[in-house]
Amino acid sequence: MYKSIAIIGLSYELPGIRNWSELSRSLKSKGTNIGTLSPGRLQDIYDKYGPVEMDTGGFIDRVDLFDNEYFDVTEREAVKMYPEHRLFLLHALRAFYDAGYTEKDLEGSGTGIFLASGKSQYLSFLDGQYDFFNGLTGIEATRLAKFLDLRGPAVTVNTTCSSSLVALHNACMSLEQRECDMVLTGGVRIGTITKERAGDFAIMSRTGACRPFDKDADGTMNGEGAVCMVLKRLEDAIRDEDPIYATIEGSAVNHGGARISSLTAPSIEAQKEVILKAWENARVDPKDIRFIEAHGTGTILGDPIEFSGISEAFTEKGVTGLTCKISSVKAQIGHLDTLCGLAGLLRVIAALNNKIIPPQANFAVINEHIEETDNVIEVQREPEYWDAGNGIRIGGVSSFGLTGTNVHMVVAHKEEESRLAADSDLYFLQLGAPTPERLSDIKQEISNVLENNRHTNLDALSRKLNRLYNVGKYNEGLSFTDSASLLKGLQQPVAVPEKETIFLLMDLDLQEYDRELIGTIFNENSLIKKCWEDLVGAAYLPERISDDKVTSVLFQYVLYKYLLSIPEGKMQVVTRQGEGILQQLLNNKVRPADIVQDPSLIIDNENSFNRQNFEYYLFKNFRQQRVILVDFSKGRQMQFPDADNVINISGGFERKERFLLYSELLASGRSPLKVPNVPVFLYDAQFPVYKLSRFWPKNVPSANVGQKATEPVEKIDKGVLTLAEIEARLKPIWKKLLEIEGDIAADDDFFEQGGDSLAGLDLLGQLNKEFKKNLIIYEEMFSYSTFGGLCGVLHDRLTGITVMPKLQAPVSANVAEKATGTVAVVKESEDATFRENKYKALLDTIQQSGALARITHGDILITGSTGFIGSFLVKRILDSTDANIICMARDKKGQRAEERFWSVFNESFGISAHERIRVVNADITDENLLSDKESRELLKNVTTVYHAAGSPAFVGNPNLQEHISFKGTKRIFDWALSNKIKSFNHISTIGITGNGLPEHIESFYETDLNMGQNVENYVHSATKLMAEEYINAHRSPDMGVNIFRIPNAGGRYDDGFTLLHMESNLMYMKLRRICKAGCYSDEFLEHNLNFRIVPVDMLIKVVCELSFYQHKHLSTFHLPFEKGFTMPEIIDAFIKNGIKLTKLDNNDFREYMRKWEENSEEYSVKLIKYGIYDKVRGRNYKIKTDATRLTLEKIKEPVAYDRLTYLKNVVSYCLKEGFLNTDTSLSPNFINQ
Repeated sequence: MYKSIAIIGLSYELPGIRNWSELSRSLKSKGTNIGTLSPGRLQDIYDKYGPVEMDTGGFIDRVDLFDNEYFDVTEREAVKMYPEHRLFLLHALRAFYDAGYTEKDLEGSGTGIFLASGKSQYLSFLDGQYDFFNGLTGIEATRLAKFLDLRGPAVTVNTTCSSSLVALHNACMSLEQRECDMVLTGGVRIGTITKERAGDFAIMSRTGACRPFDKDADGTMNGEGAVCMVLKRLEDAIRDEDPIYATIEGSAVNHGGARISSLTAPSIEAQKEVILKAWENARVDPKDIRFIEAHGTGTILGDPIEFSGISEAFTEKGVTGLTCKISSVKAQIGHLDTLCGLAGLLRVIAALNNKIIPPQANFAVINEHIEETDNVIEVQREPEYWDAGNGIRIGGVSSFGLTGTNVHMVVAHKEEESRLAADSDLYFLQLGAPTPERLSDIKQEISNVLENNRHTNLDALSRKLNRLYNVGKYNEGLSFTDSASLLKGLQQPVAVPEKETIFLLMDLDLQEYDRELIGTIFNENSLIKKCWEDLVGAAYLPERISDDKVTSVLFQYVLYKYLLSIPEGKMQVVTRQGEGILQQLLNNKVRPADIVQDPSLIIDNENSFNRQNFEYYLFKNFRQQRVILVDFSKGRQMQFPDADNVINISGGFERKERFLLYSELLASGRSPLKVPNVPVFLYDAQFPVYKLSRFWPKNVPSANVGQKATEPVEKIDKGVLTLAEIEARLKPIWKKLLEIEGDIAADDDFFEQGGDSLAGLDLLGQLNKEFKKNLIIYEEMFSYSTFGGLCGVLHDRLTGITVMPKLQAPVSANVAEKATGTVAVVKESEDATFRENKYKALLDTIQQSGALARITHGDILITGSTGFIGSFLVKRILDSTDANIICMARDKKGQRAEERFWSVFNESFGISAHERIRVVNADITDENLLSDKESRELLKNVTTVYHAAGSPAFVGNPNLQEHISFKGTKRIFDWALSNKIKSFNHISTIGITGNGLPEHIESFYETDLNMGQNVENYVHSATKLMAEEYINAHRSPDMGVNIFRIPNAGGRYDDGFTLLHMESNLMYMKLRRICKAGCYSDEFLEHNLNFRIVPVDMLIKVVCELSFYQHKHLSTFHLPFEKGFTMPEIIDAFIKNGIKLTKLDNNDFREYMRKWEENSEEYSVKLIKYGIYDKVRGRNYKIKTDATRLTLEKIKEPVAYDRLTYLKNVVSYCLKEGFLNTDTSLSPNFINQ
């Protein structure tokens, strides 16, 4: 290592150590935190395994807590997540916050993750319900990277005990090589062991105590914890004013090689060499090293080897006399296995900062195999002041893996003067959160910090929190003079403004700003400083301008631009008649550089200001609003004592006035303040503040405790289970999946009780395993979603009664009969020839018609703009038209609509802002959709609507009238009608054809709609069909309406990129299951997987091109994309991407698949199984799309792309994202021997 690496952020929880104060106290203590598991954790074990005796160790109290809402994780998924993964997310984000970096700062950055990860015991609590994703080693790093959009390397390490320091070493190398500019390293270790099992391990203490270097040492103790650290190159951390705990000056990693006497034996020579190499890399003089945190496991032979290795390293460098002290934290907290290295480093960091050499706990007499007399090192007996000498303290930490991998780190801390500002007479704090409850929790955490430390530096507190918290849905600004006034403000309830706030910028007079005030504001608020840099330029910083008047005018101009940029239309300028220098600057008639070069251009506007007219304007237009006058006038400011809705704030921007303005801007939902990073830590403060809840499976006692299956398989096979027996079997499965207590009634609905499509898959997987048969298919879940209905169909099928899903009647026949341009429900007596001839006549009309007229657009409104389809729709229209685009989105889970849209758009296309795109916050299901004044003003020039909002869920709540795909369509279409929109484009689905038509229907044409098709099992199809019916029944002759029935959208053509949640997308899950199976056969190659996806960009290109023309003869387009992919094509795409599947003969393949299915809890395994059903339900009709094809030919828009190249790109992207894996080795347990 050639450059120092700064440790700038920490978050941790160790046994008995949850914050900096407890960590600091532990440095002086010789006591330990070894004990029994907490009562709650013991109870979880007893509930599962009975009253087993557990060994003591260093344990953390709660491993079941998580804030699923903060991390956008469902409750069900949170239970499935391993507790190690949950704790890693919590501490990783807190480490970033400790360093001064929030989610917004990190989004899209090249930040890396280097993780130490081991095995989890949690699977044993999940009743064997193995989850592929959570079982992947290092998936917690992927979760964090996805949540924060981190794009640097994400690397997982396991070298047993040395894992975390190896991960840290690799992180430092990555920074050194500039693979990334910031890194998070860390991990979580949780593990318990029974008393009986502990006795089987030679390294475990029999006496219940870890005694490193002591004569009575007999082994180590189990330990748990979580540690996360944020790192940066030191030069960058200093530049960015990051807080710095310590610096890593050098490190080294090696292995004992052939020098070890056995696979798990340590080597003195190897340990000595790794220390020497670390010193060499750090370029330190060993005589300056005063303390080393030893690996110190407390074994009778391991400790002497480590002691000798350290001693010989010093001796080889010519060091004489007592120089360095050693001790090990393992005596206090236990052995944290993969995490023990970072736990040791954390102790060194605390020791450096507290200037204490920590003593060895559980130490009395030196190990007889250690020669400590006249040695250069010794075991530290008592806490001792750590003298800095030249102002720098240097220490080290070692970690030696059971696998033979050794690591040593050199760590330093330099004493520096505080960079905090002097005490002030007034401070400001901005706070924001997505809900009032979370804002209250933040205020309570700040109160706790103040109450526990009355000497808290208020400058550090306010600057740090202003850095971490910005605008949310609920906001509060607090001005305070001391801790008492801040505590009083924090104890007030969260205030929600009752009236809309309007800001009036009173541009009346030139102000005078002194340079010290300008410098203070620049240091306080980087938004204002950036305005200066963007508008005036770095060449004309205030210190480079000699003329004070020029500096003041430019600063006032910058303040105007800052204010006008924040409230999005709610800041209005009031000025005198005529044009002064500020108006000329705002209107770009004069440039800032012009007045720097020629100060004579500065002319104040001396025209009189008609106050009487202003008052009339003010009280006529803003009686119902709160009005904030930002008053840039000289002398006496305007006051309105009789108007309690008007507040005057001086434009002089002194501290009290600008803090009041910050508060008002914040309360109106705008972010007024962005603070540069602050080189301080808030010790004992834990941000962000989480709302922690328990997530743990409802444990059923393990079969190992003595329970046996009560029903033999033969009884199922013979089909003699009674309905009551089926109910008894289904009830615990139902209750466990939905996590509900109490009894289940026959009419209880799976989806109304909290089930979703993924839960439905799991339910079917459990049913198939319970009854040893595939009795029901995924699509039937909606037909039999009640407990009684599901039990009934299971009973009927077990007893041999054939039960087919019911054929749905037309969704809304009375609506369909009114439909314009569609064929209503066809009766069996109607002549198919008549329908065919009518369709042929339509084709002839399209063929013979002239060229289509292109539409001229005004503004364009797009719904669903944060969705996969919607975002690509926005991009295509942006590239293909000159229109302004208004994107409808809604606030969601604490993220504002505008932030949501630009986050998605930036991820997809690398665009984070565009002058032609505006975002309107609206919920498409709202009864008063877009009816507020601000929305009406924004949308007044809209002539075209693209409606892409909706949900693709295939199963769900049976109340279809309330489903977003229908209700949202009704709301936006009604709005379009009332606002006389000229063109309405609705994105529908080819799935409206459902799962079968009446037998007499041979063809389904684009002009068809409700033909009596079966859509009962498909929520998406049913609601889209209803939406089409509504549009056709209510459309106006003056409105052009286009309906686009699209197929399944897949990733982008060129690179396979997708925003789809692949883990819950049936098409992508089919790919994964084929890959995970790892094999195929000739028979399987003939299987119709029905895998059909279309490149989203190609799909949207066709939709847009059709929508740009006026269509007189056809308004519904059933997009004629090519057929799905065959099994041979999928296998070939796998091979081209390095995924090699094993070919088995047909019998072996069938047997392998049978065993795989039996041993898997995931129903999605069945998504690729073939030959399950005795009767294959083939489609009995043809879909005709000739009219759409002819129209595309008319506009010269062919539907063409290289299918196989696209499939290869999709597979490649899935590999890149870790969704597919090139390791496709077959499980030996499933192969015939």
